[in-house]
Amino acid sequence: MCFSATASFTAGTGLTLIGVATLRLAPRKSDKLFASIPLLFGIQQLTEGMIWLSLPASAFLSVLIVFYLLFSHVIWPTLLPLSVSLMEKNRWRRNVLRVCTGVGLIVSVYFLHYLFTEHVTATIMNKCIVYNSPHFFRTFLLSPYTLATCASCLFSSHRIVNLFGVVAFLSALIAMYFFQQSFVSVWCFFGAILSVIIYAHFHGERQLKR
Repeated sequence: MCFSATASFTAGTGLTLIGVATLRLAPRKSDKLFASIPLLFGIQQLTEGMIWLSLPASAFLSVLIVFYLLFSHVIWPTLLPLSVSLMEKNRWRRNVLRVCTGVGLIVSVYFLHYLFTEHVTATIMNKCIVYNSPHFFRTFLLSPYTLATCASCLFSSHRIVNLFGVVAFLSALIAMYFFQQSFVSVWCFFGAILSVIIYAHFHGERQLKR
């Protein structure tokens, strides 16, 4: 998250608490992966807090950077469409989501190779962490990445999951327009908003069953 280590640790702690609560609300095993997203966002933000404390250099800085980017570049493109597909009961929607998961998996494998074959660095610029990740901004990768992380949610039969995808896409546009260099870090800031949406989804389901 941008701004400071304190902001990252605060967000990470809050997201972790929301994540634990969301997992407890998830009624079925097929819901657990989607319900785990807030918790994973929390771990990601706590990691960036440690990156803040480790900059400009430390013995573990490179490890922390790779661990953080594993979330943004590798985990999210596959986990998001997969988690939505597991919740889906409609056959044709589930099939489309499986295709989105396959696309996300290809993106994830590409970035995984890149993370472990090239040296990735991070610097502080305008109170944000800028990750040296030029491969992420190539057009042929941004389109399938966006399909997997945002557009896939629009094929869900759950309206609040559709909202998740719309907010994710709009937040990406805002982050790209105002914080192009620190896009990766700033976009993850919106994980807090997205996590509240996920919590609201499962809380709403619990209320309907009462």
